[in-house]
Amino acid sequence: MTYNYIKYKLIGGSNDDYKIIKEIGIGMMGTVYLVKDKSNNKYAMKIEKILKKYINESLEYDIWREIEFSNKMYKKHPNHFMKIYDNWIDKKCTHKQDWEKQGLKLELFNKSAQNYYKKLFDSPYCSIKIYSLIDLTLKDIYEKLTDKQYYDIFIQCLYVMYLCNKSGYLHRDWKMDNIGLIKTDDKYINIFDNKIKTHGYKVILLDYGAIIHKKYILSSYEKNIFRNKITDLFFMFDRYKYNMIFNFKKFENKYNVDTFDSCTIDEDINKLLPKFNKNNDVLSQYIYKIKYYDTFENQLIGKEIEPIKPKLLLPEETILFIIKNIYNIKKCILFMIKNN
Repeated sequence: MTYNYIKYKLIGGSNDDYKIIKEIGIGMMGTVYLVKDKSNNKYAMKIEKILKKYINESLEYDIWREIEFSNKMYKKHPNHFMKIYDNWIDKKCTHKQDWEKQGLKLELFNKSAQNYYKKLFDSPYCSIKIYSLIDLTLKDIYEKLTDKQYYDIFIQCLYVMYLCNKSGYLHRDWKMDNIGLIKTDDKYINIFDNKIKTHGYKVILLDYGAIIHKKYILSSYEKNIFRNKITDLFFMFDRYKYNMIFNFKKFENKYNVDTFDSCTIDEDINKLLPKFNKNNDVLSQYIYKIKYYDTFENQLIGKEIEPIKPKLLLPEETILFIIKNIYNIKKCILFMIKNN
């Protein structure tokens, strides 16, 4: 198979050009630091271990997809996507990815995955990227926002998602941690010729490591995603801990995910969505848990539990509309604007 090569070559910085101030974020594969250059300009530095083969500049590999996506989307929409100022490969990298901070252990993965991660984290190669900074993430402040503030900021989130998907990309990692916020004095942002209140923040999308594009499909999994016209709304719903639609954290602390996902009644779902695609199991379960929560709760076999209904971060009517129109992000945005 021949892969498209990207035109954004390594800029060629080095570790000596930037001084690490502190760690500001950590994921499964990479760590983000606040850094400054020799002129005291501040940036975000992302460091992640890579295998030797990833040095080859090709959209076959995630690190190059990330660069290609950032360059293209920042050029089109600089208010909503991060800019990469610098990037290089460190061939003598001593970075250690600290899984303990996330509660991750190799033992949680199958043998094949364990072998891969051991090989990866023992690699002397790192990809290092210098990104523009944000002020904070949605996760940092969502509990402090009023319902109205969250509603308006969520419209911004859907708009950024729309821009991403319209350009042929799927981000696939929609969660509060990856919704950056930039402070602004602008009172409004224009979305489809409608003024939406910013409440002091503009949304910028973070973490491009899981990006895929319809023009460089590399697996049967990716092929199925684009053939079925999947949108990033699907991936937004496929988040248990920091869901942007509703918060199930209290529930998760008490019951395992298998139990959480198994308690539905097909008859109820069919009443609610007679024409809904039955293959969308996760979405059907979410709708069920919103509309039939008492029944769902009572189905937990052998459990006597206190009411812990998940907190809806958006109006129930809005959530159900989004789920039913999950293939059409623009339609969801216009619905929210109309009902604002």
